[in-house]
Amino acid sequence: MLRPATPLAIIFFVAFVLLLLSTISTPIIKQVPLGQFQGWEFGVFGYCKGGAQCKGPMIGYSTDGLFTGADANDFSLPSATRHSLSSILIVHPIAALLTLICFALSVAAHFHGPASSPRYLLALLILTIPTLLVTLLAFLVDILLFVPHVGWGGWIVLGATILIVASSVVTCAMRRTLVSRKARKKRIAENADMSGANYYENLNQTRLMQDQLPRADSPPPMSGTTAQESKEAPGFATFEMKREASNGQSPDGGRRSMDDRTPLNPVRDPSVRSASTGGARRPYPQGEGMPPMPMNGGPHDRMASPRRPSRDEYGNPLPAMAGAGMIAGE
Repeated sequence: MLRPATPLAIIFFVAFVLLLLSTISTPIIKQVPLGQFQGWEFGVFGYCKGGAQCKGPMIGYSTDGLFTGADANDFSLPSATRHSLSSILIVHPIAALLTLICFALSVAAHFHGPASSPRYLLALLILTIPTLLVTLLAFLVDILLFVPHVGWGGWIVLGATILIVASSVVTCAMRRTLVSRKARKKRIAENADMSGANYYENLNQTRLMQDQLPRADSPPPMSGTTAQESKEAPGFATFEMKREASNGQSPDGGRRSMDDRTPLNPVRDPSVRSASTGGARRPYPQGEGMPPMPMNGGPHDRMASPRRPSRDEYGNPLPAMAGAGMIAGE
């Protein structure tokens, strides 16, 4: 499971592997030389030639009489000085040991206790500083002893130094983040509004007030008969509507009402005309109970049915003189 300390542990582990390789270099592992010159390969605890003739392991060694020719002294330092510095190569295993301790502490930082302790991360950061210094010293010793014939085993020490610097930055960032988080939690705890203490306090007070207020008594239960009737009664009004047939017949076989189809102006006799219809005849309404007009005494009038008074275009009865004039006009 990945944690904030996981990148830190990986960095320390890679740095430890590089320092371990430089520590177990020639003559322990002949393929990892710190320096090479005229077929000779040098390491922390000795040297070899061609992988067969080796001397060591030992702490500090002299290279007098190993090189021949005009370039025998093709090193930046004389042989006596290099012999004194060869004893300082012991810092390689010391740097590897310190890096291993830092790696173990970074693994322990995955647990909750160390990961949430700024003091623990501060101790790890402090331990990283001497580890960085010792590793840097080991690289400088390799450069002074074997330049300009430094092997790849010396350059991996430089890589380990860079990784330890990166681990120091990561450790510092982790501690800074943890301290900021703890300070923010402290501010929230001190501020009742930010922590929600005021909200929960007001909520509890509201609940207490609701519990203390008197509650209305529930109504008495309904009797069995009334409850049964209320269950059987419909919950809302219902209406029934019989749909009439499309042919004018009601569903029960009778003639449906024609009131909705009766025109406002009744059908008149086409023999009667008025000015509003453009000379067309308009019938008189039937069954209005109007008294017949007086007869003139002629034979035709005696045989004919009594005439009803004339009406205007709106159906109102006209005076006798006006009706006579309208008839004369027709």
